Amino acid sequence: MKRSFTRTSLAPVLFVAFSMAFFACSSNPKPAFYGDAATAGADEDASERLQHEWMMLHDPATGKIPARIREKEMAFAATLPQV
Repeated sequence: MKRSFTRTSLAPVLFVAFSMAFFACSSNPKPAFYGDAATAGADEDASERLQHEWMMLHDPATGKIPARIREKEMAFAATLPQV
């Protein structure tokens, strides 16, 4: 009698556990956020990076990146004290 009680009580518990595991694995994953390893190298990551770079470098008055800005940046950086 004791053995049949264990089997009948264990079966629903196992069924519920397997059902929960199945539905947890088959649900839609969370959307990846930028900086996540899953988005590294993705096309949307590249376009967002280019957009961010343009927003940092462009002149708001003209809407263009100033000519020879990298050379000017390096010349300014050379004047900074070494740490």
